[in-house]
Amino acid sequence: MPDLKSLLAAIASFAALAGPAQAAPFSYDCDTGAGRFSELKQVQPGPDYRISGRISANELATHKRWAPGANLTIESADKSVRASLRILAPTRKAPLDVVLETTKDGKTETQTLGRIGLSQDLAFVLAVAGGQVRAEIGSMRGDAPISIGAGGSVSTVCSTGNFHFEDLRFEQ
Repeated sequence: MPDLKSLLAAIASFAALAGPAQAAPFSYDCDTGAGRFSELKQVQPGPDYRISGRISANELATHKRWAPGANLTIESADKSVRASLRILAPTRKAPLDVVLETTKDGKTETQTLGRIGLSQDLAFVLAVAGGQVRAEIGSMRGDAPISIGAGGSVSTVCSTGNFHFEDLRFEQ
């Protein structure tokens, strides 16, 4: 019978042959009070990135300065280039605006994709590959030229409300 050290070495070498595993999808109940935020962030090797899942805006809080919202963001290692799929309630009530926002060379461009109501459960994808970002949420679509490069990060942030993420995946 092999000893524990040999068994662990065999398992490790077998796992290395299998290649990198994709992380399992997860749920994230991003529930924040007025003026508060919560973030999940992961650095990835790149240069291609993808965030996908389903999202629903369930509750909006009220704050003088901060509007309720959720962001899915892919950002370069030096933080100078980013693409975000944003769901915002600038009037502090539904419906919420859905926008694709890109920042590069110190300039931010915003592309309005549409609007959604509270408690709508919508599939989404934000992906950067081949010098292009593609954003999809429900039937809304947008794209723009952008390159993130290696060592960027993927994240999701919510503030001043309750946003539920289901089947959330941070992928390459």
